Formats: sequence, C-alpha cells, structure tokens
Amino acid sequence: MLLPNKYVGFNKSYVCIAACVFDVLGEKKYSVEKLWKRFSKKYPTINYNFFIKTLVFLKICQYIDVNSGGELFNENSKNNL
Repeated sequence: MLLPNKYVGFNKSYVCIAACVFDVLGEKKYSVEKLWKRFSKKYPTINYNFFIKTLVFLKICQYIDVNSGGELFNENSKNNL
C-alpha cells in the first residue's frame, strides 16, 4: 500500500519502507542483492516482497536510478549532482 490508512499500518506502507531504503542506501551505490542484505539486517520485519515493490515505486517516482553496472543509487544524492 502506498500510504498508510486505517487498514494499513505505517510500517507496511511504501512511504515508510522508502525512508528505510534511503536510510540504508545513503550516498552509496549497491546492487539489489547487496542492498537487500544490508536492509534485511537493519529492518528484519520487512519482507523481500515489500522491499522490491518499494524499489519499483522509488524508480517510477525517479528517486532512485540504476547505473550501467546494475547498481542502485539515490538520484538526489550530492554525489550525482
């Protein structure tokens, strides 16, 4: 679910999980596998399905991008400006 409501808690919304992704991603570049490993250690209650759907959401909104090496990075990072 994109936004929390009375049926979907904040921790199950893409907005919340996106904040967690940016917390782990920071200014660095990671492959999806490496990002998931780091993410799942820090946020073990969020499953892989929600993680991938959140990455798709972030890509569609152009908050993250993929370089030629297949690594994800924060599109708004200072390193990329």
